[in-house]
Amino acid sequence: MRQPRCLSLSTCLAGAAILTGMAAAQPIEIRTDAYTLVGLDSGAVELRAPDGRMLISINGYRVEWAPPRTSGGTCREVTLASGQRALGVVYDVADNPTGRVAIRSVFEPLADRVIVRFLISAPDDLNVRGGMLARSFGPDAGPEQTHKMGRWTRHAGGGVPFEVPDGSLYRTDYPDASVFLSTDGVADWAGDWARHCPPERVATGQFEAELVLAPADLAARPSEIAARLNSRPVALDVWSDQPFHLWASDDKPLWLLVEATNVSDRPRRVERQCWARDFDGAVVDEGTDELFLDPGERRQAVLQFPAANRGILYVEVSLRSGDHEEFVRTTLGRLPPHEFQSGLKAPSASLPSSTCPRPTT
Repeated sequence: MRQPRCLSLSTCLAGAAILTGMAAAQPIEIRTDAYTLVGLDSGAVELRAPDGRMLISINGYRVEWAPPRTSGGTCREVTLASGQRALGVVYDVADNPTGRVAIRSVFEPLADRVIVRFLISAPDDLNVRGGMLARSFGPDAGPEQTHKMGRWTRHAGGGVPFEVPDGSLYRTDYPDASVFLSTDGVADWAGDWARHCPPERVATGQFEAELVLAPADLAARPSEIAARLNSRPVALDVWSDQPFHLWASDDKPLWLLVEATNVSDRPRRVERQCWARDFDGAVVDEGTDELFLDPGERRQAVLQFPAANRGILYVEVSLRSGDHEEFVRTTLGRLPPHEFQSGLKAPSASLPSSTCPRPTT
């Protein structure tokens, strides 16, 4: 989920050269309401919760498919060309016999995230695509979770909506907080100490790798973080407690839990719509309501749908705020316990009559 660069490589380098003071043995801190960014004399930079607990530490970078790797470094507070405070690290580079590889990083703190850029000077023929970010977590961290995000979209020319990739998020939970890491790279190339974070060539002999760190509360869903990092005003997610939204019993209605979140910095009026169609495409149920969401507010509702004794429903849920739309399509079905037998004709599904589903908050 690479963010649009607010700084060019040369601007980053120039900004990082504007030091506000000499490197100090004491930690260097930049505080926001959501987190504290702390630079250590080892060259590591920690993202800490407001209470001071370490959530994630960025410890350096390895080219990996070639020998050079960082081995400690010097952290300083820097002033970016915009005048903003940031942290910069100039790394010591080991396994660098020619001395032609230099690695530094810039940590740009924003209100709800930190953008980290590794700036690599190296010969163009050096294979850098295996680059690995060195990172570690606090002692009470849970396992890192991978979320490969997708986003439903409509083609301008019409036709059937489809999902497009929306980046990968790597989530780590603590007892009362979460931290998300977003970067390009192969999701499976990771371990306890590192994650794939390949650089891109931005100029002759210059490469840049980027990642984003986003602290969050435990209730935050990945769809909310993806919307936040991509500057979308609202987020939408739907789920149920059944695998693939398939129910075995026929004594309860099918349902979806829908969560709408205002990830913008101002109150929003949001129109929420849903419809359900049967296998023939006929509308079985539909409904619309209106929400008023404060900044950061999440609103959940349970949508219930009529259920066939054995059948499938196609469902769309959408949010619209001004000209912006988020929507999700999914299927719900009922599949009672059964044995597959050859040569038998499958029974057709019948749907009971119902009223429009009304969100129950």
